[in-house]
Amino acid sequence: MPEQVIAGKIVKGLSEKIAASGFVVALVLLGGVGTSSYLSMQKLIENKQGIIHNYEVLEALNNTFEGVIDAESGRRGYLISRQKIHLETYNNGVQETNKTLKALQQLTGGNPTQQHRLNQLELLVAKRLANLKHSINLLEQNQSDAATQINLTAQGWEAQQEIRASLQIIDQEEQGLLQQRVAATDTIVRQTIIVVTVGSCVSLSLLLGVYYLLKQQIRLRRRTEAALQKRQEEFRALVENSPEPITRLNHQLQYLYVNPAAERKLGMPSNEIVGRTRAELGFPAELTDHLESCWQKVLATGEMRLVEFEFPDSANGTAFYQDYVVPEFAPDGSVASIFSVARNLTPLKQSEQLQAQLLEQLETERERWEAIANNMTEGLIVADLAGNILTMNPAALRLHEYQNIEQARRSLKELNVAFELYFLDGRSLPVEEWPLARALKGETFSNYEIYVKRVDTGTSWFGRYGGAPVYNSAGEIMLTILTVSDISERMRVNEELRQNEQRYHSLVLATSQIVWNTTDEGGFASEQLDWSAFTGQTFDELKNFGWLNAIHPEDQHYTEQVWLKAIADRTLYEVEYRIRRYDGEYRNFAVRGVPLQEPDGSIREWVGICADIDDRKRAEVALRKAHDQLEMRVHERTAALQLSERRYRSLVLATSDIVWTTNAAGDVVDDLPAWRELTGQSEAEIKGLGRFAAVHPLDRERTAQLWSYAVKMKRTYHIEHRVRLADGTYRFFLGCGVPVINDNGDIQEWICTHVDITERKQIESALWQAKEELEVKVQQRTAELQKLNQDLRQSNQELEQFAYVASHDLQEPLRAVTGYTQLLVQDYEDLLDESALEYTAYIVDGAQRMQQLIQDLLIYSRVGTHDLKLAATDGNRVLSQVLSNLQVMIAETNAIITHDPLPTIVADNTQVMQLLQNPDWQCN
Repeated sequence: MPEQVIAGKIVKGLSEKIAASGFVVALVLLGGVGTSSYLSMQKLIENKQGIIHNYEVLEALNNTFEGVIDAESGRRGYLISRQKIHLETYNNGVQETNKTLKALQQLTGGNPTQQHRLNQLELLVAKRLANLKHSINLLEQNQSDAATQINLTAQGWEAQQEIRASLQIIDQEEQGLLQQRVAATDTIVRQTIIVVTVGSCVSLSLLLGVYYLLKQQIRLRRRTEAALQKRQEEFRALVENSPEPITRLNHQLQYLYVNPAAERKLGMPSNEIVGRTRAELGFPAELTDHLESCWQKVLATGEMRLVEFEFPDSANGTAFYQDYVVPEFAPDGSVASIFSVARNLTPLKQSEQLQAQLLEQLETERERWEAIANNMTEGLIVADLAGNILTMNPAALRLHEYQNIEQARRSLKELNVAFELYFLDGRSLPVEEWPLARALKGETFSNYEIYVKRVDTGTSWFGRYGGAPVYNSAGEIMLTILTVSDISERMRVNEELRQNEQRYHSLVLATSQIVWNTTDEGGFASEQLDWSAFTGQTFDELKNFGWLNAIHPEDQHYTEQVWLKAIADRTLYEVEYRIRRYDGEYRNFAVRGVPLQEPDGSIREWVGICADIDDRKRAEVALRKAHDQLEMRVHERTAALQLSERRYRSLVLATSDIVWTTNAAGDVVDDLPAWRELTGQSEAEIKGLGRFAAVHPLDRERTAQLWSYAVKMKRTYHIEHRVRLADGTYRFFLGCGVPVINDNGDIQEWICTHVDITERKQIESALWQAKEELEVKVQQRTAELQKLNQDLRQSNQELEQFAYVASHDLQEPLRAVTGYTQLLVQDYEDLLDESALEYTAYIVDGAQRMQQLIQDLLIYSRVGTHDLKLAATDGNRVLSQVLSNLQVMIAETNAIITHDPLPTIVADNTQVMQLLQNPDWQCN
């Protein structure tokens, strides 16, 4: 530098006195330089605090947006899986968002413009969080459908875009302030450099102190480098020992690195993988296209992506993987490469398949029971504990005149408005005595006959209801079930019979009747007052079979044959014939005779009655017609009951469940072949409660208690327990018992089933264990990555600060070396030979290149706060300069450097030179 050369000449030519004075002046100048540097450092510190403040604001803005994203992620996870753990993610996102908004208010307290923008941002964030909260509330209240959620998602997306736009405005303002402070810092640095350059003539006297300080800094740097290397080794050990395949790829989708797990999965060593694409390695084209499409999107957008794929596996045939693809950014913000972590999802997929199979089995069971309910002749109604109708089978819908189940889903309060219920005697039935209300109170009943009227249509009918609560395994009521049958036709027929009976009774009372009795042989052996009074016959005329003389001649022979046949067969005697009255008029009579038997079965006598039916012919015809109609309906109902019984027997034969029965007390009295075949017990061993001996000892007492409770309370019996099979092994079974209630409300018998649920239990256990293990691994891996990222971030900050400070201090001795070498050449040029001149030229050139490298280090230390100046850079020229800088190293190591012609690229000249001159790169 010219100033240093001139200052060196002056110092050299002065006398000792002038040199001493110059030294004093140099000290004064050094003090001035120090004062100026101190003031400049104060300004730099102020600017640094401002820059830190700007970075804190920018980081808070980023955390605000990430908090909103976390809240949205938690809502989306809860929407898909309905698991409470996702609500924790949502709540953490909301708390983080509110926390960062408060921090932003404090950080921008001195900027009214930013305060106003933050107020608008808070409104937008509150709107977005309210949208998410509303969506979650709908899910928790079971009031959500797909259309509502889609609409809320669309609204949330618009609000999120507004938040992003508002954040960008605030971010741009902070970026502007940051650039202003950086520009001011650069100005101060340049001024400081000028001042230090002017005072460089006195810096030589401080070389020893600088040298000592430099050694201290070198030792500090070495410790820092050792710590960084240790962290890198720890990170490498983590990657190398990871059980999951980890790879790195460049823009050409060529592998740059694979860890041992990836080598094992790909089936070849890393030296055969690195530098080649999946297609070049011979992997299936379809899988390669699928993965490379995802990788290209990450390289293009810089956003992390997840992709699932199948990979051939020698052990299981096919393994399922989920690939986490993360971009790695260059200092300029572009995507330099991608980092891929493949996670084995095979156990999870297998669990999902098992779960799907289980759901398919449950669906089959549901369809089976729906088919039974849909084909029942009786109506079936299911309600919840609040009295809300959940479902009705077709028979119940038709009876209550509902078109579909949606119309039938009403509460007990709504049903009280829609229907009116009455006792059979016409009294109004209070709502607390309605069948549904009784079942909700825990009552079990049957044959509850009432009169029902639908208010809006006026339709009415007689119904016979039965009801019972449904208990869970804890003995708590979870549902109520009602059965209903339309007995209107039966009630109408009974009413007709009652009316006909009343008519017949009245007719009997209003008509003269002849009551008689004979011996066991059919002859009159005693006075028959009624007969004699009506016919006028004396006892001598009617005794034995003389009574036949009072019968119309056309009816005598038939009557005698019927009477003799009844005597011979000992059967009921029924006949119609005409009897001559005492005045000679014949009247039609209905005659009925019944044999009265002794305890030994012999006939003691015959008792009969002759009823005048001349005036009742019409009533008799009407009665016969009603009787015929009743008979037809009885036959129809009998056929329906037989069909229902056949369906039940077919269901028992078709199902794989174990079906067995007991008496009303819960004891086995009949043989149970299916149970004996299952457990290997004998017929004698299962009698009474002996079947419990096949239940696992740990479940036996609980099984017996629940069975006794169900028998005592007349409630449905449900239990899950282990049963010993004939081969001695235990399997899980679901037992269910239903009491058969007769018309008196007493238990007639118990019908029970046992279903093998061992596979379901094993699947449930495996699913819970896999879930717990996966949660633990995810938490451990997340904690490790967070700690590693924090350590790397702190190490990078320390290295950046060190480079910034060292880049300034290292230039001072280089200036002195350059200046004094140039003075040496000028003063002693005549005394130096060509080799000495060449060596001094090397010294000056090397010192200047070293100074340039230190300046480049300063620029690199500020690369995070400055925009790079990209320009056309000739690769050949840069390489030549690098080879010139490294010529000593090349000579010492006897290295041979070869290269192909390099292109001209758009890049930062300094960074390209640093890249080629990097020691780590040279070693590799």
